[in-house]
Amino acid sequence: MQGNAEALAMVPGVLLKTLSADKAQRQEAEAFLQNIYNQPGCAMLLFQIIEMHATGPAEPDVSIRQAAAVSFKNLVRKRWAPGSEDDDTDSSKLQGMSQEDKEQVKQNILNLMCAVPNDIQKQLSEALTIISTHDFPDKWPGLLPDMVTKFSSRDLHIINGVLRSANAIMKRFRYAFKSDALFAQLLFCLQNFAGPLTELLTWAGGVLEEAAKANDKGRLVVVMETMRLCCRIFFSLNWQDLPEFFEDNMERWMAVFATLLAFTHRSLVEEEEEERPGPLELVRAAVVENLNLYATKYEEEFQPHLNTFATAVWELLKASGTTASQPKFDGLVTVSMRFLASLAGKRMHFALFNNTTLLRQIVEAIVVPNLTMREEDEYLFEDNPTEYIQRDMEGSDQDTRRRCACDLVRALCGQFDEVVTGICLEYIQNMLGLYQSNPSNWKSKDAAIHLMLAITVRAESAAKGASQLNERVDVLAFYNAHILPELEDQSLNARPIIKADCLKFVTCFRQSLNVGMMLAVCPLLISHLGGVHAVVQTYAAHCLERLLNVKDPTVVGGGGGGTLWVRRLGKESLRPFLNGLFTGLFGVVDRGGGDGQENEYVMKAIMRLLTVVQDEILPVTGIVLDKLTASLVRVCRNPSNPLFNHFLFESVAATVKFVCHANPHATADFEERLLPPFEGVLSLDVAEFTPYVFQILAQLLLYRPDGMSSAFVALFPPLLTPSLWERKANIPGLVLLLQAYLRKGADTLSSHIEPLLGIFTTLLSSRSSEKHAFDLLLAIFLHFPPSLLQKYERRLFELILTRLQTSKSPRTIRLTLLFFGFYTGKFSPAAWSRLLESLQPGMTRMVLIQVWLPNVQMAAIAGGMEAKACVIGLTRILCEYRELFGSAEGLEIWGRVLNGVLMMAAPEAGKEDGLGKGKRGGWEEEMDEEDAWEKQQAMQEVSGEAVFSKLHFASVGEEDYFPQVEGGREGGLVSFVAQQLNGLWASNQAVNFWPVVEKSLSPPQIGVLQAAGVRL
Repeated sequence: MQGNAEALAMVPGVLLKTLSADKAQRQEAEAFLQNIYNQPGCAMLLFQIIEMHATGPAEPDVSIRQAAAVSFKNLVRKRWAPGSEDDDTDSSKLQGMSQEDKEQVKQNILNLMCAVPNDIQKQLSEALTIISTHDFPDKWPGLLPDMVTKFSSRDLHIINGVLRSANAIMKRFRYAFKSDALFAQLLFCLQNFAGPLTELLTWAGGVLEEAAKANDKGRLVVVMETMRLCCRIFFSLNWQDLPEFFEDNMERWMAVFATLLAFTHRSLVEEEEEERPGPLELVRAAVVENLNLYATKYEEEFQPHLNTFATAVWELLKASGTTASQPKFDGLVTVSMRFLASLAGKRMHFALFNNTTLLRQIVEAIVVPNLTMREEDEYLFEDNPTEYIQRDMEGSDQDTRRRCACDLVRALCGQFDEVVTGICLEYIQNMLGLYQSNPSNWKSKDAAIHLMLAITVRAESAAKGASQLNERVDVLAFYNAHILPELEDQSLNARPIIKADCLKFVTCFRQSLNVGMMLAVCPLLISHLGGVHAVVQTYAAHCLERLLNVKDPTVVGGGGGGTLWVRRLGKESLRPFLNGLFTGLFGVVDRGGGDGQENEYVMKAIMRLLTVVQDEILPVTGIVLDKLTASLVRVCRNPSNPLFNHFLFESVAATVKFVCHANPHATADFEERLLPPFEGVLSLDVAEFTPYVFQILAQLLLYRPDGMSSAFVALFPPLLTPSLWERKANIPGLVLLLQAYLRKGADTLSSHIEPLLGIFTTLLSSRSSEKHAFDLLLAIFLHFPPSLLQKYERRLFELILTRLQTSKSPRTIRLTLLFFGFYTGKFSPAAWSRLLESLQPGMTRMVLIQVWLPNVQMAAIAGGMEAKACVIGLTRILCEYRELFGSAEGLEIWGRVLNGVLMMAAPEAGKEDGLGKGKRGGWEEEMDEEDAWEKQQAMQEVSGEAVFSKLHFASVGEEDYFPQVEGGREGGLVSFVAQQLNGLWASNQAVNFWPVVEKSLSPPQIGVLQAAGVRL
C-alpha cells in the first residue's frame, strides 16, 4: 500500500470523516480503516500522510495529520502484538502487523517524531512506548543508541521529543517488583543512556543560563521542559537501586538540582495563571521528587547534600501559605512536604529538627497554612462534591496539601511527640478561640479539627478508623466540647464544611465511642441526611455505615471456640431509629447526587443498615423494595456509577435474604415486585446489570418453598440461548441460576438435558469458564436420574480427560478431582472405573497414581465441599475397589489412597505441617463487600470489559453433595472413614491390611483412626 497514489489521495478524506459529527459517516470511515489495517504497508502510508501534512510543502491540514497520528497509534495498540495480554480478548482475533512493516516502523518512527509538531509528537511518542513495551530492548536494541544520536542535533524540539519517549519507556522501572529480567533491562538502559543523559543535563544547564541572560522566554520554556524530562528519567533509572554511575556522578546532578531549585526568571512567573503549574513549578517538583527518593532510599550516600537541600526545600515551603497558595503550586508544595516528612520521620535526622523554635516555625509557616481551607476548596465543595469527597474522604490516597501537612505533623510527632503535640494544641486552642469569638472565622475551626486529627491518630485504617491514639490528647473531651455541639446545632445548613469535618471526626474515632454515644449520634445523622449539601449528606451516610460496621470481639465457648465479632450497634438498639434512617437515606437517593451522580456512600449505608437490622425490616419490606426497584429503573437508563449499582443490588439481595429466610412464602411478593424491572434489564440487555439479575433470580428461586412458579418456568428456555453465554460476565450468574433450577425442579427439565450438556462443553473449553462448567456438571449429575445421563457419560469423561491433558493447570486438576470424587462417591468406584477403562485399558490406575494421589493435598487445603467429596469418593475406592487388594503393587497404591483420605479428613494429623483448617476453619469477620468489589473493579480496568461481581448477600450456601454423611472435619468425615474401614476389615478378613497401614500412615494418623473406633 505504501506509495500507492490512489491510497494517498483517498485515505486523508476517510480520516477526516472519522471526526465527523454524523455517526453513520464516522462508522463507515472507521470500518474502512479497520479494513486497511489488515493490508501490508498501512503503517507507512499513515506515516506518509502525517509527514505530508506536517512537514511537506503543501498547505498542512491539522485535522488530517492529527487523525492519521491517532489512527497509527490505534493500529500499533491493536495490531503490534494482538492478544499478547490475554488470549481471550477480542484483539487476539485480529491480524497482526507483518514483521516487515514492524521493521519499517522501527526504522522511521524516531525520525518522523522529531520532525513533526508537538501535538503529533505526543501521539507518536505514545505509539513508540507501546512498541517498546513488547520489543524493547530484546527486539529493538538500537532504540536507545538512535535516541542518543538525536542529542547531537542541539535542537531542543527534537531533544524533547526523544526525552518524552525515553521517559515513557523508563517508567517501567518505577514501583516494579525486582526481578532478574527487570534488572537486565535496567542495566541495558544505564549502559546506553545514563552517560549521554548526564551530558545533556549539563549542556541544558548552560542553555538555561544563556536564555535567562538573553530574556528569551520561548527558549527558557523549552529548555525547562528538557530539564524536567531529564529529572523524570533520572527518577526512573534510580528507583530500583542506586546505580554505580549515578553514585559516581552525584555531585554533578546535585549541583544542577540546587541550581534549578534556586533558579527563577520574571518571564517564567505568570501572576495571572492560578490553576496550571508553569515551567518553574514543574521542574522544581521533579527535582524535589528526586531528592525525596534519595533521602528515603539512599540515606547514607545522600547525607553530604542533606542540609543544603533541606534548607532549600524549607525556603520553598515557607511561601506555601502566602504567595504559593494557588493551585498551580500544589504539586510542588505536596512533594516538598513529603520530602520534609521523610527526613523528620527518621532517627538519623534527629539533630536536624531538634529545635523547639524550628518545630514551632514548621507548624506556623507550613502546617497551619496548608491545613487552612482555600477558596478553590470551597468552590469544589459546592460545585463538584464528588471530587471534594474523593480528595478528602477517609482512605483516599490522593496527595493533597492537607494530607501531606498531616503526614508531616505525624512524622514530627514520631520523634518529638511531647513538644510537637504541645505546640499543635496551642494553635488548636487559638484557632478555636478565633471561631468562638466570631463564627465567621469558621476556617480556623476547620483547620483546628484537621490539626487535631493529625496529632491524635497514630494508626488508622479504612476498616477500623483510628485504632491507636496519642495518649497526650483527650479525644472525647474535644468531641464533647467542639464536635457534638456543632452536630446538634439547629441551623442545619449553616457552616456546612464544619458539619462535614465533624462527621468525619466521628467516623475516624468511631472505635472510641460507646453504644450510648453512637445512639446519640443517630438522630443527628438523620438530620444531616436531610441537609442541602451533597458532601454533608455523603459524610453522614458514610459515618452511619462505618458506625454500623464497628465490631467487638466476644470469646466463644470459654475460649476454646475462638472469637466471634459482634456488632456494637445491634438491631434491637437501632429499632427506634429505623424509620428515620431509611427515610433519610432513601431521601438522598431519590433526590440524586449534588452533581447529578448516584451516591455510592448512601447506597452502601442502606445495604449495611439492611444487614444489621435483618428481619426487623419485615414491617416495611414493601416500602424498601419499592424504593430499591425505583432506583434500579432509574439507573438502568444510564448505569454511570458501578459502585452505586453494586451496592444497590447487594441491598436487594440482602432484603431477599433476611425476609425470605424468615418467611419463605414472601418470595411470591418479591417475584411480583422484582421480576418486572429484572425483565426490563434483560430485554434492554443492560450489560452491567445482567450478572446481578441472574444471581438474585437464583437466590429467589432457591428460597421458594414449593418449586418453580410459572414465571420461572417461562424464563428457563431463554436462558439456554447461546448469545447470552457469549458475554463472559454473564456466565457465573447464569450457572448459579441453572443450578437453582436443577435443585428446585430437575424433574421438569429433563427434555433440556442436551442443551445443558452443550453449555457445559462450551464452558469447559475456556480457561476463564472451566470452573463454572464443572459447577453445572455437578448439579446435572446430582439432580438428574442416572438413567437419563447414562448415554452421555462416556463422552463427558472423554471431554474432561482431554481438558486435563491440554490444560494441566492446578485449577483444572482440582476441578477434575472434585468431579471424580463426587461421581465415585455418588455412584460407585466400579462405575467410575468402567467409564475410564472404556476409554483406555489401565486408565483407572493411571488417573489414580498420576493425577489423584499426587494432588490430594489441593483438596485438603481447600476444605469444604471439595474435601468432603474427595474424601467420600476416595474412601469408597479404598474400601470397594477390589482391584487393589490382590497384589503387593495394588496394596501399595491402597496405602497411598488411605494416606490421601486422612490428609483430607484429618489434615492436622498429616505428615506435613501447615495444612491448617482450610479456608473454612476458625472464626472470621464478615467480608467487606467494598474490598471484594474494588478487586473486581481493578480487573475490569485491566480487561476493558464488564466482569462478574459476586453478590455477597445473594449466596444461599453451597449445596451438600452428600447430606447423608455428617459434614465437617471435626469428626464427621473421620467417622465416615472409620465406619467404611471397619466394614472392609469385616468383609476381607483374608487380607492383612495392617502392615500397609503401618507403613503408609504416620503415628498421629493411626491415632486418629483408633480414636474414631477403627479396629487395627
